[in-house]
Amino acid sequence: MTNTPPYHPLKDASDATLTLPRVNQYCLDCHDADSDVPLASATTLAEMRGDRETWMRALAQVRLGTMPPEDGPTMSPDARRRLVD
Repeated sequence: MTNTPPYHPLKDASDATLTLPRVNQYCLDCHDADSDVPLASATTLAEMRGDRETWMRALAQVRLGTMPPEDGPTMSPDARRRLVD
């Protein structure tokens, strides 16, 4: 049996086309290639799946409401829901 978390932000290619623009809008000001948590390097579904641990950590922070931070871009509740559901 595989130990897979119950949620995954990228189930198919359409998820990537919806997710990547939101990552660009809300995350990349801080999480660029030089960041401790670099999110800018993934530009395709395969790249995101290849670094599943990082993306699951990022998704968990969005779910918790700690990302984006208060001094970052404001994410509406609807945008947050669409990103994490």
